[in-house]
Amino acid sequence: MNWSSFKQANLSLTGLNSSKIGLERLALSRYEEICDRINDFVDSHHDSGWKRRIKKGLDKCILRGCKPISRMLTSGDTSSFGILMYHRVTPRLPDLAEPTWNVTPEQFEEQLKGLLELGFTPVPLSLAVQKHQLGLDLPSNSFVVTFDDGYANNYLHALPVLEKLDIPATIFLATAYIDEQVPFPSDDWSCTGEADPVAWRPLTLEEAHQLNQHSLIELGTHTHTHDDFRGRPQEFQRDLEISLEFMKREFDIVHPTFAFPFGVRRFGFSSDELIRAAKQTHVRSSLSTENQLAHLRQSPYYWGRFTANQADDAQTLAVKLSGWYSRIKDGMRRLAHR
Repeated sequence: MNWSSFKQANLSLTGLNSSKIGLERLALSRYEEICDRINDFVDSHHDSGWKRRIKKGLDKCILRGCKPISRMLTSGDTSSFGILMYHRVTPRLPDLAEPTWNVTPEQFEEQLKGLLELGFTPVPLSLAVQKHQLGLDLPSNSFVVTFDDGYANNYLHALPVLEKLDIPATIFLATAYIDEQVPFPSDDWSCTGEADPVAWRPLTLEEAHQLNQHSLIELGTHTHTHDDFRGRPQEFQRDLEISLEFMKREFDIVHPTFAFPFGVRRFGFSSDELIRAAKQTHVRSSLSTENQLAHLRQSPYYWGRFTANQADDAQTLAVKLSGWYSRIKDGMRRLAHR
């Protein structure tokens, strides 16, 4: 399969009918054909580096292909919702490599403002957990904003945007690094040592207290050390318990929500044995990084999240939050294993 054929397969995503019924029928009828073409193209390249680049490019193509229909993707579904995952929110720095896991403050505002204009409704994570426990629904087109690790720029750059747009958010803290003036061990940005510390340093304890007292912000845990706990459920449980002790002592928070470090389920970062260990600590959730909608009839220990990054705008995030991105990705995986 040549590149022009692949482009044609991607472009066929944009030829969907303008009605929602037509959209669903036509998308499903072309679904396997598109996925077959994509997988043929990927399989024709045997070099693993090429495959990684191709698959990364496919994500962009899927999202761009669906952008023209982003305004049609809101629905009346009140039993499912999307959770967005952010990390760093900091300006680009001249003469330095792009920060990893970052959106600029301007991008952050444009993404969230655009979602509001498209008809999406922000809700706190705690409300979603409560609705699950009570067997109730959320407003249609609900979404949740979360941040991982606990970067100082969440307080300095993201919070003003959240205040301006009146959007709640949860910040998952890797509690061992609060008040530290060194980068997170998990931070893979090559310029942490030379960039402005606001771009990479963890929250100070005072900043974390300010966030905890803010009406729009909820603090959750991201373990204590943000380690790789695959195959080590007992060590994981103890590390999480240490983080919970910190949350209780410093913020008077008992039974917070929790998100797994790294979080990719198929690689073991949010495995069943780790979920069982998390439940023993009585955290209220254990979010993964699986690109999938969360369902209120499903346990919050199995809810996934969508990464929001600098390549996204409001339209591509709408594609993710609508569930279409997950459907296409899941279809590609199924077909790849036939």
